[in-house]
Amino acid sequence: MNDDGGPDPHIADGCISDLYSDCLDEGLGGAGQAPGRRASVRWKANLEKAIASEVIPRLLLAHAEEPGLRPTPAPERKPGAEAVAELTRIVLLHDSSIGEAYIEAMKAQGVTLESIYIDLITPAAKLLGEMWKADLCSFADVTIGLARLQQIARHHAPAFEAEGVVSSGDTRRAMLVAMPGEQHTLGIFLVESFLRRAGWDVVGGPAMSSKELMGAVRRDWFTLVGLSISADSLVQQLEGVIRMIRRESRNQGVGILVGGRVFVDHPDWVARVGADAMARDAREAVRVAEIMVGAVEGRC
Repeated sequence: MNDDGGPDPHIADGCISDLYSDCLDEGLGGAGQAPGRRASVRWKANLEKAIASEVIPRLLLAHAEEPGLRPTPAPERKPGAEAVAELTRIVLLHDSSIGEAYIEAMKAQGVTLESIYIDLITPAAKLLGEMWKADLCSFADVTIGLARLQQIARHHAPAFEAEGVVSSGDTRRAMLVAMPGEQHTLGIFLVESFLRRAGWDVVGGPAMSSKELMGAVRRDWFTLVGLSISADSLVQQLEGVIRMIRRESRNQGVGILVGGRVFVDHPDWVARVGADAMARDAREAVRVAEIMVGAVEGRC
């Protein structure tokens, strides 16, 4: 073992000579053993056994830390359509503890939390909406299923956010709000968790009223305000809220990011409501937010 506690890269050379000597002693010079063909066969068998059971494993251990001999990392595993359908079935039929156990099983197979959020929980939420549109489940079923998905996401959020960067003194601040009247808040929660993981300071919540939102942006400096809607009926209300944010915000250069099914279906509505950009999922929200901030800083 070397000074840092790892295997000594030179130990294998001595190991070969020691084992070779042991085999010679046992096969050619052991007590009562006459030299000859039988001894040679036994010596050869002993040597091959020793190399297979001792030398090769020690060589692999000794050189495991050498850069040129490191194994190629396995490609990241991502959940497929079957996994999405299974999680959707689980949250429709069982409480969130069963869903959490399913997520743990996915993690044990090498699926990252980021992939679980983007490639499993997010499409499962979308599938619930599609099932409701196709009259395969009730609105109550969808609401319960989404609530369970959010419970699962919240359960894993501390570990996920801990994977991210440590925030510095010039932390960027974001206010995230689901519009009053919005029934679904899973998306805004996922964006919150992804931004925190990226080093942002995030405040807000799904229950914030328009009045509370205006008071917050007047009082505090926010780099970004994120707003989410899934119902077409809320578009006009959102347009008015964005106008008020721009008028009342302490940061007159605040960026406005929108998301939700409405803008996935109608990306041209981003300009209609007066927002700066949209994001289709939580991962994209972080990228877009960083680009928006970079563009503003570049103009300063």
